[in-house]
Amino acid sequence: MAPHHVARSPEGLVEPEITPEDRLPMGDGFEITDDGCGFLVGRSKRGGANISPVEVEAVVADHPDVTGVAVVGIDSASHGESVAAAIVGDFSGSEKLGEVLNAHCESRLARIKIPTEWMVLERLPRNSNDKDDKVAIKGLFGVNA
Repeated sequence: MAPHHVARSPEGLVEPEITPEDRLPMGDGFEITDDGCGFLVGRSKRGGANISPVEVEAVVADHPDVTGVAVVGIDSASHGESVAAAIVGDFSGSEKLGEVLNAHCESRLARIKIPTEWMVLERLPRNSNDKDDKVAIKGLFGVNA
């Protein structure tokens, strides 16, 4: 990736060329921390909209029975990509997992951001950097990443 360049305003102040509202060339969103560092937050496309997995994960993780969550975009013939969530938690007493979690998400997320597919796992796959292995998670949903 090319280095981040800055532009100088007439007053000599440094202004970033990209802001969190922009998208990087590959379509990824990013956030800037208070100390000025930026980091990728990922993406998912549904109906032409970019959806941040981090935002969806935060809402799902707030459910009292969820102890882990990873959100991925999976191919959908009707929406481009659909939102899918792999979760870890105790849902043994819930026969209608999707309904329970959809109800939890409805007041906090726009409808297009609510996962359309849910999967309960004993643990989330991790990569060699000990982060959620999104490629492996997509594979669990039957998607070749």
